[in-house]
Amino acid sequence: MKTISIGIILLFTLLTPLANAQAEAICACYFGENENCEYYYDLDGVSFPSSRTECSLWCNEEEHHPDTTRPDWAQDSDSDAGINVGAECDEADALATEAAAVAATPSSSGTTPTVSYAKPQLEVTIPGVDFITPAVNNGYLESNFIGTYISGVYKFLIGFAIVIAIVMMMIGGLQYVAGATSGDIEKAKTRIRNAVEGFVLLLFVYVVLYTVNPQLTVFNSLSIETVDQIKLDRSASGPEGEPSKCPGISKLSEMPEPYKTIIANAKSQGQCSMTNGMRLASPTGKAPNCGKHHWYDRGRNGDWKTIDDLDYAAPWGEGFKAPFDGVATYEKRTSANNQCGNTITLTGSGASIAICHAKDFIGADGTYKQDRVVKQGEVMGHLGGNCCAGETPPATWAAKAGGWCNKTGTECTDPTKTQSCTCQGIEQAGNTTGPHVHISWYYGGNMLACLKED
Repeated sequence: MKTISIGIILLFTLLTPLANAQAEAICACYFGENENCEYYYDLDGVSFPSSRTECSLWCNEEEHHPDTTRPDWAQDSDSDAGINVGAECDEADALATEAAAVAATPSSSGTTPTVSYAKPQLEVTIPGVDFITPAVNNGYLESNFIGTYISGVYKFLIGFAIVIAIVMMMIGGLQYVAGATSGDIEKAKTRIRNAVEGFVLLLFVYVVLYTVNPQLTVFNSLSIETVDQIKLDRSASGPEGEPSKCPGISKLSEMPEPYKTIIANAKSQGQCSMTNGMRLASPTGKAPNCGKHHWYDRGRNGDWKTIDDLDYAAPWGEGFKAPFDGVATYEKRTSANNQCGNTITLTGSGASIAICHAKDFIGADGTYKQDRVVKQGEVMGHLGGNCCAGETPPATWAAKAGGWCNKTGTECTDPTKTQSCTCQGIEQAGNTTGPHVHISWYYGGNMLACLKED
């Protein structure tokens, strides 16, 4: 029993979570006409269809895909065509899954629901191990997967050790009874003693760890600072929305030097990995602002490889349009912990961007919808960036030094509703000199290389 206990202790110290790998993709049906995508996985019958045969039949049904001759359709993702379809569909499927999770989270007072993060799925279920979904708290992603796993396994092993100890003591008891007639009871005593000592040794793991260092028995949550939020906060620093040095220019080809050359170099030397020939269109119908900000500040010095933020001038309350096809998600800021203010994230077409300083999240239909599927050129919301008089930005913001919180009138309070208002609180306006569209580029190749031609 002591040998078994020592083995269990060693196993306990070496345990690592066993997360289940991504399920096998079995079928892909891509409705190219509407750019919707259904990408099915074999989840042991949990989701429909639950087999390759069902998937094939389902995709072939006319009501699901009337034109099976299209090259963007495949019934078997293990084939070359299916793999290609799967690559196109993967992103749409991930967005749909996340959208469903977010939509299922209750929202109150117009506050954006928290994005749902994935939890590990153990290959072998362990009683008592129930992972809690990670959550973002003040810009930090907090997760206690490891602590939950080790704690659950330890409790499970204690129960397992109790069963083994009882069995070994029962066997020793039988040996003791049998040996009493022959006078040979030492083996029975040794077995019983080893069972008790081994069990006590396992119980003392906690005492030993606590004696060495009490912190060894505390499983604090892993806290990771969210990189996107940090990048976005820094990207929206400086003189956001400063007057453009080239006002009135509506075409990219009309950009003056040196900006014209910077963009030309990006297009000739850089790469754009956006899919289906999509390119980043202007959200306002005008060319991006010219000037030092975003082109030369923070060490960028006009280097096209380092430029991943742009401003577009536009008046307060004007609708700004989706630069490409994708899914728009919205975040209402409730504290001045990010200089971006009210934020819209657009992901799709092989790219992802954040749009800062939104007045509201109202689409062209006059309504708010979290996880809105948008086409390029479709209104996603309206321009904000007017900071109400009397607001006090954090001392590190340029808006503080510039005294740009000077707009009077009715304050906007809820970006999920259509309101007649003229300015915003600092937490929703963000760091800005005035109304404009700020775009931060996350991925999709080089931002300037992806700019849509006139």
